[in-house]
Amino acid sequence: MAPRHHVVITGTGRTGTTFLIELLTHLGINTGFRPEDLSRLKNDVARAGLEYDIREPSAPYLVKNPKFAEYAADVLADANIVIEHVFIPMRDLAAAAESRRHVTRSAVAKMPLLKRAKRFFHSRELAGGLWNSSSLKAGAQEQVLLAHLYQLVLALADANIPVTLIKYPRLVHDGSYLYSKLKPILNNITEEDFLRVYNVVAQPDLVHKFSDTDQWSGHSSTRSSKAA
Repeated sequence: MAPRHHVVITGTGRTGTTFLIELLTHLGINTGFRPEDLSRLKNDVARAGLEYDIREPSAPYLVKNPKFAEYAADVLADANIVIEHVFIPMRDLAAAAESRRHVTRSAVAKMPLLKRAKRFFHSRELAGGLWNSSSLKAGAQEQVLLAHLYQLVLALADANIPVTLIKYPRLVHDGSYLYSKLKPILNNITEEDFLRVYNVVAQPDLVHKFSDTDQWSGHSSTRSSKAA
């Protein structure tokens, strides 16, 4: 049986990965989702989701999963899976961690009182919330994310796979920048067509700023400069 070919979007999460899936779905890339289903399938609080496990035989061509790092070494050693490219959106570490704390606080605040009380005894992971830790203290989630990212990079260092880093939040502000980063998987999609879809899907006004460096300092945006 021929090996399955995939592209992976991963990293620490809270870095625009769900937006990338929405964008690429609207551009016709096989993400496993239909454009009309995207809003229904996303988590309302975290604005997250749209994930697949690449280890599943039914996984689509393009797979987004922030937890890929946890099993990356096994996947890369699997002769039945060929990863053509890995994209890793990068965000200020403190901001990425604070975003997870923010999502956790917001989700818990919306829970019924009884459900909140149960979390003291059995804390389940929330979509877009804290990873491998229940601590809301500054520094705790940062350590988790740093170790996670190192685990990912270490696994990729042992493979001969193209890896592209994408800066967040610039990716939701600068369409031409994002086009240049994603170009290896865009086939015959022109920048003009890309920007036309990008201008509809990108919502930079929804981006939270969690640190002084958690912003894009560019003076001009391409959201409407090349595609009306």
